Amino acid sequence: MRPAPELVVAADPAGPGGGGDAERAAPVAAGPGPRDAGSVRRTPYGRNPELAAHGVRARMEIIDAARRLFAQNGYQATTVESIGETTGRSGAAVYQYFEGKAEIFGIFLREAGDDMMVQDARCPVLTNDRQGQRALEVWVSELIDLLTRHKSTFLLWAPVQFTEPSLAEIGRTNLSR
Repeated sequence: MRPAPELVVAADPAGPGGGGDAERAAPVAAGPGPRDAGSVRRTPYGRNPELAAHGVRARMEIIDAARRLFAQNGYQATTVESIGETTGRSGAAVYQYFEGKAEIFGIFLREAGDDMMVQDARCPVLTNDRQGQRALEVWVSELIDLLTRHKSTFLLWAPVQFTEPSLAEIGRTNLSR
């Protein structure tokens, strides 16, 4: 019987912009074993922390449901039970994959922060001509798209940072990068 791997934070090995997505810092297994955060069950569940395909799908459904519920109802009004119910699961089933709603919201904060870093790196060299103006217009348009995509995360983080210290730390880390 293999002991459960320690979970650590690692960046996407493809680097910034790899595969068209922003670099994502996510918990992955250290040492031998799975490297994909979506395929690892949170401890202390099970002898084998690796998830089968249905577990990976369940985890993604939970994340998607939480994203919708946070945007619709706010962080405080969204419960683990409501997240589970939205996916056809119990609240207890959600805890098989996440410590709670703060961990899920932390995923959204990290995504927003990572996307902001990638967008910042894309800032063009500005020149005083039509080409420079067009490059700036494209960059600002992409920034607006990013802000729109993460709108609920940005809006919800403001009050959440005062009630969830772990989320406040993620937000501060994002701002200091």
